[in-house]
Amino acid sequence: MSPSISSPATTSEYKVGSGPYHTREISPRRGRHLLATRPIKSGTTIFVERPLVLHRSVGNAAGGDLACRKCRSHLGGPELLAGTCSGKIGRAEGIELAVAEHGAVPCRGGCGEAYCSPSCEDRVWSSPGGHCLSCTGRVPEEGAANHPRVRFRVHALETNEIFLAVGDVASAIVLAACGARPSGDTREKIRAAAAPFLDDLLSTPWWDVVTEPLAAANKINEARELGATLLRLCRESSDLMWEVMVGGDIGDELVPEDDVWREEIFNATFWGRIVGAFELNAIGVRVKSPLGGLVMGDLGDGWTADKARRFREEHHHDIVECLTRSELIGDEYCDEDEDCGCDDGDGDGDGDEDEEDCNSDVDIVNEDRLEFSLEDIDAALVSARRSVLPHVPDDF
Repeated sequence: MSPSISSPATTSEYKVGSGPYHTREISPRRGRHLLATRPIKSGTTIFVERPLVLHRSVGNAAGGDLACRKCRSHLGGPELLAGTCSGKIGRAEGIELAVAEHGAVPCRGGCGEAYCSPSCEDRVWSSPGGHCLSCTGRVPEEGAANHPRVRFRVHALETNEIFLAVGDVASAIVLAACGARPSGDTREKIRAAAAPFLDDLLSTPWWDVVTEPLAAANKINEARELGATLLRLCRESSDLMWEVMVGGDIGDELVPEDDVWREEIFNATFWGRIVGAFELNAIGVRVKSPLGGLVMGDLGDGWTADKARRFREEHHHDIVECLTRSELIGDEYCDEDEDCGCDDGDGDGDGDEDEEDCNSDVDIVNEDRLEFSLEDIDAALVSARRSVLPHVPDDF
């Protein structure tokens, strides 16, 4: 959807976000665009922009690297990363170790999230993050299943976890609007707080974005049914988040139970526009793991070649499991100390003699030196779905 411009306008009227190399402009013919103000050498950083919303998929967070919820920095050293990425160390235990041994900061609410620094924790908990409004850590155990915060989260996990990100947006708007100034028109403050999420993004409703291909293919009934389902899910999710805001917790101290908040934010239309904005504007982000550098030979600070070699030897099996879980290698790998179940052709039906036959597709491990072949790892990386290893934050 193109920006809504009621009449032709000169670019000078719409210049915002100008930098040393460009101006950001809107015109009826070109839409929103950047205009270079001088010749720019290839590779020059033109601008750095912080994302409005970051969401790491629940599955990736549960089975991958430990990372700061705010800035996505990895938590813990290579040993801890090898343990968590291989599955040997669970997420809860990993966070405890990161806090106790590596200076990570736990969420003050006790929900299980962790951060790289007090600054990151504070920015997510309070403004601009708003995690204080939705954190489940302080929910009493008795009756927890019926608590609004838990019900909102369960609904998102059972339907579409993108609602968790929409809840973050709503929380951020609440804190921004309520903290803007003590007096003033509530609707104006809400709209000003919501503007970055709507005015500067393409925000076609979710159901229109998703059903457009069906409608184009003349599958009208399917499009109508799907659109109605998505509208219903947005209504359910927004109603649950409204209960969070006025359900007797921190939220009701900020949000009075009146029609203005429901009309502007906590309704299916707003929820659908935010999800639609995610669909049209979001990009995937992958953060390189420090563990990958040690395997690939790109050593970090304080690491020598000998130290990296010893690390690979000591954590050999964890690293192989990381590669397997990251789908860089699969069942082709056989551990020399275990019976893999493959038939080695010696007539006894086992695979304990010629393990190298089982590595015919991806022979990454040199069993004599317990080192990774960089050439074969490169080949595996090219063919893998993930371009870095092992499981890394996959932010929405």
